[in-house]
Amino acid sequence: MPRGLIICFWDETKGIRTITQYPHDVHISDANLIHLYAHHIAKENAPSFLVETIIDNTKYLSYRSGPDGNYYFVLVIDRKERTDNYEDGYIESLQLIIQNLHNNEYLDNIALFYNAVERYYMLNDEQKLSWLFQNDLRRIILDILRKTAVIEKSHLVRKIEEIYEGGFFDVEPTLMGLEKLGIIRMGMIEGNLWIFFLKDIIFERIPPVDQFDSIDTRGLPSALKHSYQKEVTKFFSGYLPSDEDALQIIEKVILDTQIYELLKLLRVAVITRSDFENLASKGVRDVDYILKTLYENDLIIVIQGEDKKEYYCLKSDFYVKSFFPSYLLNIVKIIYENKMENRVALTREVQLLKMIYSELFLALKERTRKKKREIEEEILRNY
Repeated sequence: MPRGLIICFWDETKGIRTITQYPHDVHISDANLIHLYAHHIAKENAPSFLVETIIDNTKYLSYRSGPDGNYYFVLVIDRKERTDNYEDGYIESLQLIIQNLHNNEYLDNIALFYNAVERYYMLNDEQKLSWLFQNDLRRIILDILRKTAVIEKSHLVRKIEEIYEGGFFDVEPTLMGLEKLGIIRMGMIEGNLWIFFLKDIIFERIPPVDQFDSIDTRGLPSALKHSYQKEVTKFFSGYLPSDEDALQIIEKVILDTQIYELLKLLRVAVITRSDFENLASKGVRDVDYILKTLYENDLIIVIQGEDKKEYYCLKSDFYVKSFFPSYLLNIVKIIYENKMENRVALTREVQLLKMIYSELFLALKERTRKKKREIEEEILRNY
């Protein structure tokens, strides 16, 4: 794992200096700081980037940001380790730190930001996609792209500035993260940098469809099946989806290792109190806290049998998935016909979407041997 995280600041009179670091014993010499600073200055006109520098037996993965580009964030790594193992988590942590530069909260939370590098590395695909939704800047960018399909980077920045009303933000690490996940692609057209939207993401609470009719085959006595179905139906008949609800589930459940392990089990089986003892090997310890969190977020139903035995069933589930944004074709068509955007950029967007669709189609055809119409329907339904 990385050795530590160091945050530095460039002062016109004092030069570059360390502001804070975690852990406290991680250190970088003044000479090496100057070395890192020089690397960034040499690439001043380059697009967003992480600079990897090797000095002696240490790798430094650094990023420059701040209102005047005067903050330097340095991840310290052993020379033998691959930096790309930690880039995704580092980018995510950078976004959190940069969001807190204006109020200095990063100084008190540097340990959390550093631990997020390791934490992100351990997440599965569902959790990594869920992590995306936590960042308000990323949500703003996705909302803009859903309406435009393709946008010049400078125009995107102006739109964000209107929303932030003068507050500082840095789109670079956010765009890097989205591009690494294949959600966007950036490219030059006529000397300007453009952002192309290629995959959308859906975050929503959903009914436990797989269990609704078969809950009695998953551990719940048949006599209690109707009670379960009644509770699920009652909840969803009055449920209204919201970003706030999705964000709370992500923060409280999906990104909590213990609670997430239990959620995965509840997706396939009904659990009794005694079953929790078998989860200890997966890091599940605080049973009461886990149950309380799931219950307060309307994710479980507790049903008591005639023998006073309690059964814990999935009341609702959470769905997060990237999908092929076929709806963008209509948006591009309208924008193109009304001459509202650069036609070369719009054409390139369609070409990229077509390429992605073709790759999905061929992969499904080879894997499933389904007919063309069936594959097309599956892409629109599941991808």
